[in-house]
Amino acid sequence: MSDETKKRNSIDMLSGPIWNKLIIFALPIVASSSLQQLFNSADVAIAGKFAGPTALAAVGSTGALINLIINLFVGCSTGANVVISRYIARGEEQNSRDAVSTSLVFAVISGVALAFLGFFLSRPLLTLMGSPAEVIEHSTIYMQIFFIGMPFLMLYNFGSAALRSIGDTRRPLIALAFSGVVNVVLNIIFVVVFHMGVAGVAIATVCSEALSVIFILSFLIREEGLIKFDVKHIVFVPSHLKKIVSVGLPAGLQGVVFSLSNVCIQSSVNSFGSAAMAGNAAAANFDCFSYFICTSFVQSAITFASQNFAVGNVDRIKRVYHDALVLSVLSMLTYDVIVYSFKFPLLTIFTDDPVVKEYAVIKLAIAQLPHALICFYEITAAILRAMGKSMLPAILCIVGTCFVRLAWVFIVFPKFKDFGLLIAVYPISWIITSAMMITAYNTQKKKLFKIALTNKTA
Repeated sequence: MSDETKKRNSIDMLSGPIWNKLIIFALPIVASSSLQQLFNSADVAIAGKFAGPTALAAVGSTGALINLIINLFVGCSTGANVVISRYIARGEEQNSRDAVSTSLVFAVISGVALAFLGFFLSRPLLTLMGSPAEVIEHSTIYMQIFFIGMPFLMLYNFGSAALRSIGDTRRPLIALAFSGVVNVVLNIIFVVVFHMGVAGVAIATVCSEALSVIFILSFLIREEGLIKFDVKHIVFVPSHLKKIVSVGLPAGLQGVVFSLSNVCIQSSVNSFGSAAMAGNAAAANFDCFSYFICTSFVQSAITFASQNFAVGNVDRIKRVYHDALVLSVLSMLTYDVIVYSFKFPLLTIFTDDPVVKEYAVIKLAIAQLPHALICFYEITAAILRAMGKSMLPAILCIVGTCFVRLAWVFIVFPKFKDFGLLIAVYPISWIITSAMMITAYNTQKKKLFKIALTNKTA
């Protein structure tokens, strides 16, 4: 690989301006997440239009359950990003390569475990969730095939984390773009041409995931530097895995609890009937893209801060925190204001029902406009995780976001039964979590910066 290619695929996070590099790092992540959401929407649309409403319900109703099962392991990829980034900053080539290899081996092991777990527990879990009899057969088939592809999904996440550790978010986007197009094409072939229904949708998804892994592994194998994956020298180093899990596991647990709290809120939304459900779902389509903006800067902050923590650049960590927070808030606020300003024509994409629109507007006004509040706790949590404090932000997020939402749903909401009041739990939980997270950062930063300075003199 030429020096010019290496320069194009990596970012110097230890010197020079920060804000422009954060943007360069974040933009491909936003694009990747948005493309993934669009491809997922295509899955649902093709299933509904060409395989019928039962197939639509089967594919669309499994998302929360799938996320609940896989979030624990997907969160661990954050740990891989942090650990590999630190080795890169210190120039520890062998440790960095061994950490890449270890994370990929762990991805395969966890993927196989999830494949078995998901395959055999699909029907019992769907039954526990009360899936209707006319849907459960199709949902089970979809989930079982989907989970067969778990090793591919895990390899993509951990391989992408390794690439992000050098500042490369462009090539994971390339992999996702190609595999996503293949996913849509295979959906049309399997569902429209061969009438395979939900099985066709699931098989297309697994095939596209396998293709994305081929791209990611080829990138890592062709690397000549710190994140090269040598297929002739595959190693599994328990000490590296311990570091990866210590950072990533709390983030995974946080994701699991988030899924549980959101399932409870959705159940409360369902109590208002189909119009509220449809309005909430329509508004959520805009909400997710806003969230992608935040998570892209979270990934940027954690990668930049991890490298600078490893070499004791305390002042630069502070600048990363400030710049990432400002950029994420301004970007999200701009997007959210635009969406709200054009809410009626945008909502017409999904529905012409005035009652559905009324519920959607309530959701947009209460939860979309102040959505940038999440940046205050998400970016702060990223900086804490980058400096080795992973469990603390996870606990604060679980308490401030998840527990507050559960308390609201089970204690406050039953007394008033108002849709707007239910949705108000989102900004309330964001404010509470942000206050706790910033307080934790201010009380911990002196000790953590001292550790960073120790790294600098080591």
